[in-house]
Amino acid sequence: MQLTSTLSVLAVAAVCCGGASCKKSGPVGVVAEVARAYGGVDLIEAPIAVKQTGRVRSPRFPGAEGSIIRGFEGPSRLRVEVVFANEAPEVRVLNGKAAWRQSEQVTGASMDAIVLQAARLSLPALLLASAGVVDGGLVERAGRRVRLLTLPLGEGREVDAELDPGTGRIVRSIGRGTGAQPIEFTSTYDDFREVNGRLFAFHERTTAMGQDAAELHFTSVEVFPAFPGEVFGPPGPP
Repeated sequence: MQLTSTLSVLAVAAVCCGGASCKKSGPVGVVAEVARAYGGVDLIEAPIAVKQTGRVRSPRFPGAEGSIIRGFEGPSRLRVEVVFANEAPEVRVLNGKAAWRQSEQVTGASMDAIVLQAARLSLPALLLASAGVVDGGLVERAGRRVRLLTLPLGEGREVDAELDPGTGRIVRSIGRGTGAQPIEFTSTYDDFREVNGRLFAFHERTTAMGQDAAELHFTSVEVFPAFPGEVFGPPGPP
């Protein structure tokens, strides 16, 4: 079943506090601020399905604008469908320990890309659940002060969350894959809006290994209890 025929959405971004109290609180205190800023522990920990619908631009298709539907349930279930005019739809799926691009099951860097995308969408919940969050303190990024948290994901993967101390929102994340030369994805977030008491970024820019990869503008974000199970099954042929 395609995401276009199901209901669901949510893009979770994370948060932190600013000022001296935040600097002294360590990762536990900062993650508590994340929870408060994004609707509270109960909302963040509640199982939900999220469907995001919008537009995408990619340097692979200069001057063109495609459509994107992205659905996820936590950090282990993700489906992304991208369509550009006159091109075959591109579908990527993560379901637990298995990942697919189109109808082909993938491993290595291709799987890392899917796993890291799913993880960054669930950062607040992952931060709450992890005892291994590392607080990097306040750092400078392009002339801007941000609070840095590093979240180990296991199997050699990790995600940095950079938080705006003034608003408590995640404004940038960096996901790193596995291997001797791990792939790295950097995403920036803005145009934050509340949906059912939760905060989502409706605009994202992503680079892969420092090169522009995609710019996303979401026009709709919906939150529901769950997707039908087949949504996260292996995609069929294009």
